[in-house]
Amino acid sequence: MTKVTILGEKQPKKTKKKAIQFIYDTACSKSDTCFQQSEMKPSDYDKVELIARALSEAYYDIMFAYDDGDRSGGAIFLGHFNDGIV
Repeated sequence: MTKVTILGEKQPKKTKKKAIQFIYDTACSKSDTCFQQSEMKPSDYDKVELIARALSEAYYDIMFAYDDGDRSGGAIFLGHFNDGIV
């Protein structure tokens, strides 16, 4: 089961029902950074952390997803954190 963390809050709210969505993931190289359509889902990871909320619905939230014990193998996603459930 994927654990969700909202930085700055102790526990995610459990009353809402709209799931997290990954729209873009990052692909970095020495010359540039690009974003590509994400084929990964939040449920593919053990943990999802909300880094920053979008200023409005027209923008994307920034999230970091990784597996237990391996933060170095994590990935940054742009998408919709929605109600913070997987």
